[in-house]
Amino acid sequence: LLMSSMLGAQQNATKPSHKADSNYVKSYYQKLDLGLTFGSQFMEYKTHYNDSFYITLRPNEVYLLAPSVSYRWLSLSYSFTPEFLEFNNDNAEKGSTRYRRLATSFQFGQFNFAAMMSNTKGFYIANTSDMKPGWMPGNPYIQFPEMEVKRYTVSGTFRSNKNFSVKAINGGDEEQLKSAWTFLPGFNFTHFKFNIPRQPPQAGNTELTNNTDINFTLPIAGTWVLKKHLYVAGMAGPIVGIDFFNSVAIDEST
Repeated sequence: LLMSSMLGAQQNATKPSHKADSNYVKSYYQKLDLGLTFGSQFMEYKTHYNDSFYITLRPNEVYLLAPSVSYRWLSLSYSFTPEFLEFNNDNAEKGSTRYRRLATSFQFGQFNFAAMMSNTKGFYIANTSDMKPGWMPGNPYIQFPEMEVKRYTVSGTFRSNKNFSVKAINGGDEEQLKSAWTFLPGFNFTHFKFNIPRQPPQAGNTELTNNTDINFTLPIAGTWVLKKHLYVAGMAGPIVGIDFFNSVAIDEST
């Protein structure tokens, strides 16, 4: 979660002391880095109201295009569902979903800071069979085409080993030359809110849920250089934190 939203940016090149090149890391700070990523995204929000009753909300599976640009201090990424191409699985069974995300990040020495905001519109209840008697697989799920979730995230990490490059994993403005590992503690603040903007007043409150997470991550990260221009990376570790959750209302008709 942390790594996927961090697109690195370098310090100001006017400082002559800035020198990222070493035996472990090569910097392409002076070059414009352009990228285009294609992939899919899955998410699920499950709310347990007691031991036997819960609601599982999911968007339909979405495929994303994500152009990105990184140059000197600026790094930006924009992800969206490409409506001009027939990639997405819009159908009568699960409905349609649209997704947008804007992300940016900065690096100051061994600290990385990132911010992201996204909007997902169009959900269905994955456990419709628990709420709709006689429902069978293949029938339309209970759908909320106007429901949207807005998400905001601010995060930061500190790499204890200067020879480990976070930007080599996320983009092309640095390259890991020799294998390295690091302790990568960080924090993550996330707030998301469900909303149905055009829900009629008689259906209940428009504000369905508010959720705020404050987490601290304590992973060990490593990059293994297999050959020139080829390396793999991974990380593992615990996450500890606190969650503030408020469920305002449920529409009694569904």
